[in-house]
Amino acid sequence: MDAEQQALRRQLECKQERINILEMDVSSLKVELEHSEMRAIRENVMNSQLRLHLEATETELLRSREENNLLNAVLRILKEDLNLKNEQFEYLFSHINSAHIEHERMRSRQRESLLENGFLSPPSSSPRLQPSQPDPDLIDDSGSMPKQAFAPPVEVLEQVFSFLDFVDLCKLSRTCTEWATLAHQEFLWEPLYRLRYADKPRHMHNHGHPAIDDSSTTVADRFVSWKTQFGEWRRLERNWETGRPTITTLSGHTGTVTCLAHDANQRIISGSDDGSLRLWEMVRKSDLRVDPSEGIFHQHHRQKRGVTRMHAFHGHGGPVWCLSLSDGQLASGSYDKTIKLWNLNTGRCEKTLRGHSGWVSCLQLRNQRAVSGGWDAAIKVWDVESGRCLQSFQHAVGNAIHCMQWGTQEDHTKVTVGWRNSVVQVWDVESGEPVLTAVGHQKEVHCIQNDENKIISGSGDSTVKLWDARTGLCQRTLKAHTSAVMCLQFEGHRLVTGSYDKTIRIWDLRVGEVIHTLEGHSAAVFCLQFDDCRLVSGSADKGVKIWSFCSQV
Repeated sequence: MDAEQQALRRQLECKQERINILEMDVSSLKVELEHSEMRAIRENVMNSQLRLHLEATETELLRSREENNLLNAVLRILKEDLNLKNEQFEYLFSHINSAHIEHERMRSRQRESLLENGFLSPPSSSPRLQPSQPDPDLIDDSGSMPKQAFAPPVEVLEQVFSFLDFVDLCKLSRTCTEWATLAHQEFLWEPLYRLRYADKPRHMHNHGHPAIDDSSTTVADRFVSWKTQFGEWRRLERNWETGRPTITTLSGHTGTVTCLAHDANQRIISGSDDGSLRLWEMVRKSDLRVDPSEGIFHQHHRQKRGVTRMHAFHGHGGPVWCLSLSDGQLASGSYDKTIKLWNLNTGRCEKTLRGHSGWVSCLQLRNQRAVSGGWDAAIKVWDVESGRCLQSFQHAVGNAIHCMQWGTQEDHTKVTVGWRNSVVQVWDVESGEPVLTAVGHQKEVHCIQNDENKIISGSGDSTVKLWDARTGLCQRTLKAHTSAVMCLQFEGHRLVTGSYDKTIRIWDLRVGEVIHTLEGHSAAVFCLQFDDCRLVSGSADKGVKIWSFCSQV
């Protein structure tokens, strides 16, 4: 029995060894199979990559062919243009040369005439002196003397100079006396001024005020020269670009300055949540009759003009949130739900318009009409002379109006509105219905302005958005402020914004970037207005600041 058991045990061991060997073979086969699958996957991936690379190469080749064709076309155009310019140059050179020959011929005739009349002595018959040795500095690298410089006639230079811009004229004026004299001619600067500053007024002597009537002076003599005026506007542009204003601070309000306006008559009106409005007038420093100890104004830099406070307007029963100054008329809107019309000369309220059931937050005067908006979500059109409400229409209750602007001077039927619910809308005041809605801000819209092509709005989300006035689509979002944008104004390519972050930023709309940041207020900036020469701003620090960018306030 023992022998049989041992034999069976050996057989079991042998079978177990075979099983182990078979398991090892199976494992090795599995490994080989996995390796084969991995190789197949890798080959497929490589094939896919090669296929993608081949497609990319074909695409790049096609693009290269298109670029090559485009370059060939550009080269052909450039060649044609160069040929044309070469013909023009030859034509111009031939005329210059012929003019030079004619000039020399005239000089020769003049010399002959002088000789005939005895004003010149005939040339001496003595032997001609040997020429002196040439200056080594005038000999070129080839060892020969350069040709004599050719001076075109003045008429030709005038024609050439007339094609240059102001930078080139300034550079040429530093080359020699003759060119400097020519570069200062008025006929060169008049077209440059009209091209660059066509919309700017041409100043008279005495800083824009007509000179005393004198029959001995012509109208042209009373104006500043074209070149001088061009230089003044250019310096003014550079001051805006570099942010170098002269600052005057007006003190008088006891609360936040919430609104302001200034006009061409050097008057500034400011409104405050202390319930008052104040009239300021910019005057010459020699005309001031104010004791500096009263603290009406503080000058941060030396100035030639000052500001005097004329009088205050009292009558509202709460904070003044908005005002409008147009053609000598002043209107204000308040927390007391009324609109008041004021006499600028006496400071008295002449009329009170009632109709809003909430705060009057925005207001604009134009041609004996006024449009107003309030926290009652109502838009109202008023007849200023009679004080009657001509039209009234309302949005959803609770959606307060924060800002508003009447349409362009040509279109009085549209009103652009900024709402608490972050929407910008254009309303037709005749039908009382919105005709355009722009959605994109994340918080309430605090300020707005529009022209024929665009609408610009500032919001509590600290952004400024540019909208297409025809489609309502957002064209650009400007981000630089760190808090709510409370006020803005744009003119041309210049945009100025004021914010709760205490700063005023000057933007270039052509590139959508801030070109300078003005820091001077110690609290949020709630209102601003600017013209070519100055920027006026009001703040929660209770002050009004005048930022002057020209030599005169």
